[in-house]
Amino acid sequence: MQPDSKAFLNRTAIKYIAVISMVIDHIAWLFLEQGTLSANILHFFGRLSAPTMLYFLVRGYIHTSSRQKYMLRLFIFALISWGPYYMYYNFVFGENAGILRDTGNINGGGIFNIADIFNVSNIFNGADIFHFGMIFSLFTGVLSLYCYDLYISHKSGLFYFILEIIALSLLSNLGDWGIISVMLPLLLYIFKDNKKLEITVFIGCLAVYVIIDFILARDIAHELYVLGVFLAPAMIYTLYNGESGNGEGKVRIFRRYFFYVFYPLHFLILLFLNAQF
Repeated sequence: MQPDSKAFLNRTAIKYIAVISMVIDHIAWLFLEQGTLSANILHFFGRLSAPTMLYFLVRGYIHTSSRQKYMLRLFIFALISWGPYYMYYNFVFGENAGILRDTGNINGGGIFNIADIFNVSNIFNGADIFHFGMIFSLFTGVLSLYCYDLYISHKSGLFYFILEIIALSLLSNLGDWGIISVMLPLLLYIFKDNKKLEITVFIGCLAVYVIIDFILARDIAHELYVLGVFLAPAMIYTLYNGESGNGEGKVRIFRRYFFYVFYPLHFLILLFLNAQF
């Protein structure tokens, strides 16, 4: 994307906005009664986060100096964030939902009972141990871009490319955003040189996501917050000026690793605060 003189937010600023919206959303899941107006408003703004991250995943893949290191970094931090995300996810949505608030611990252990993460019996007692977070979703997304590059460079045939995308789509269900984390970045990457088509596939993918969510919803009125996903393209295509805003030296390193470190850390902080209050 070429710099837009009318826009004023660089890539780094928009990423910080996405992180803030993510935290707001996670706070709402943990501390507010679901279905209330206040929770749905926070969830609405929280839907901005993932589509924005998936969009800038493509930009990061395009501009990185080493795509192999970029993919490896996502994989490593997906594993690092697994434990904190697992504890948060199962506390909010699993069989043990609310136990921290009532007892100050998970399954009778310490507040951060790491043993629960690796307890094989959890697979059979309802704990969703194989549910990863957003960084894993980003990892499956970046793999789809790499597979496409192999295909267009004639290092992989169409048949194998289709099989790889199907496999990644299935694998993506272990992540936070499912198949959209594969198809959205892939389509944005394919149409990256045609802004009109890029905008069309961005909004189109999000529209499909919303429609499917409404179809599966028990009460559409309580799912209206998912419309917040459209805040992402609205913000990106009106406010993003095309500049990175990464800075230089230590500032650049800090901004590169901030989200990777903050993502698992904020789950632990939220769980700790919930146990205290």
